Amino acid sequence: MGENLTRRPGRVLDDARRAGLATVLITCRCNPSLICHCRPPRANKETPYGSAQPADSPSGGRRKPRDPFGELPAELLPTILSHLDVKQAARTSVLASAWRHTWKHSPKLTLDIVAMCGDGGYRHNYLKPVREELYRRRYVQRFIDTVDEVLRQRRGGGGAVDQLELRFDECHLRQVSSRLYGWIRFAVSSRAKSVRLHVSEAPGVVYGRDRYELPLQLLDAGGGLSKLEHISLSFVSLKVPVHAKSISFPNLNSLVLRLATVSTSDLQHMLSNCPNLERLDMHKVYLDDQLTVHRPLPRLLYLRLVDCRTTMIELHANSLKTFVFRGHSAPTIINLGGTSGLCNVNIQCFRLTLQQSVSSLPNSFPEVQRLCLCCTFTLPTLRSPVGNTPRFPHLKYLQLLSCIYPAELSNGILPIAYFLESAPFLEELDIKFVSSCKNGGEGPLRTSAQGQFEYKHLKRLRAREFTGQKDQLEIMMHIVENAPALEILTIDPIMEHVPATIDQVMEAETRSLTDIRRRATTFIGEKLLAKTKFVVV
Repeated sequence: MGENLTRRPGRVLDDARRAGLATVLITCRCNPSLICHCRPPRANKETPYGSAQPADSPSGGRRKPRDPFGELPAELLPTILSHLDVKQAARTSVLASAWRHTWKHSPKLTLDIVAMCGDGGYRHNYLKPVREELYRRRYVQRFIDTVDEVLRQRRGGGGAVDQLELRFDECHLRQVSSRLYGWIRFAVSSRAKSVRLHVSEAPGVVYGRDRYELPLQLLDAGGGLSKLEHISLSFVSLKVPVHAKSISFPNLNSLVLRLATVSTSDLQHMLSNCPNLERLDMHKVYLDDQLTVHRPLPRLLYLRLVDCRTTMIELHANSLKTFVFRGHSAPTIINLGGTSGLCNVNIQCFRLTLQQSVSSLPNSFPEVQRLCLCCTFTLPTLRSPVGNTPRFPHLKYLQLLSCIYPAELSNGILPIAYFLESAPFLEELDIKFVSSCKNGGEGPLRTSAQGQFEYKHLKRLRAREFTGQKDQLEIMMHIVENAPALEILTIDPIMEHVPATIDQVMEAETRSLTDIRRRATTFIGEKLLAKTKFVVV
């Protein structure tokens, strides 16, 4: 299986038939093609599928052709079905008698409203709002009835459920919520290892819309007996009842919350009882408070917080490898409990200045090796000498998303120079320019005294979305002049966010790209050493 996956499906099937193979070709939106072959036992070379008798029996009747799908090994069927959603799995019941009820025993249930009921067809401009609402309710009710029937079949001896995934839109949540408690309780009582509730966010969604109130004891299965290893929830409101006993998830290794609401105390209670948690991912979980967990999380490897309005982060995660934070303002305190193995840090915060980065980040991430930082070049005064600034002694790679504003242009290259001085062993620097100043300042280019700053270990330098503005030229020239070990310099003027219309794109490219490349070659290229490779995309 797998030799002919790159060939045309028709050719694959023809080759399989000539080789005497029974072939199953299944397509779905999660697996474009899934091809399985098996070789049935052949009793006679003259018969196509191992039939020892000719097509016409001696009695004059025609013998029923051999079923190729029935020759597939029984242990292969669950593997095939685990890659399909419920609708596609149900369609396999027509392949052969062996497949008729096999789909009901698939260990992974992906109940997707679009896959099971189509796209709805009720969103049409010619429909009046009342009729559109009626069609929508019928469409969602069809999904509810189908899910109820599938789960009813499983309750009647359909086998264990390892994974339950529910997928529908945010506008369906209010109608579906009456069944969610029973569906999730079925999965937990079946000792499922994964529960995923994926609610697609509607365009323009705002905080405060409908949330499904999900009591945490529903996932616990009582007495800490939960087998759940992965929980992914969206558009839910998590609560720990006042009189509930301790809620524990001893096997949980991944928790994903998206557009959810939960109090700080309830979240702390849940995380404190997840000793094997390895991945914590929260997106728009508006805490408006500190994220604090007093009990250690010894196995936590990945922590991601996006737009959570967190004022302070305090965890004990000694094994943490990756930390991602995105928000409008940075937490005042980030204490991860002496994570000596933390090597990947990604912080995107436009209110974070380089001055704050230099003064606070090395204390929070002393062992970081790869740092992706989005901040502003706002540094009105910097009185401390370079030698007294905290340093990143292990930093090898730095990706800097820089926002330069006109008010700070008087400082020139000083901010980035001081920041790079805090990483004396930096080997690779990737700068992406996002500037609100079109001209980047006026007047002649300003340079620093050569030798005042020196980046001895810098070998690779890349500038993305380079437009050739004055401030950008000053920064690049400064780095090039003070990097004696530089091996390759790449200038990439291609903009990721291009104008809206094709005409504007073509006009902008024709007008600017040639000039940008010329300015980069003239001002930066002449500063390079002979050994440095210079590439302009």
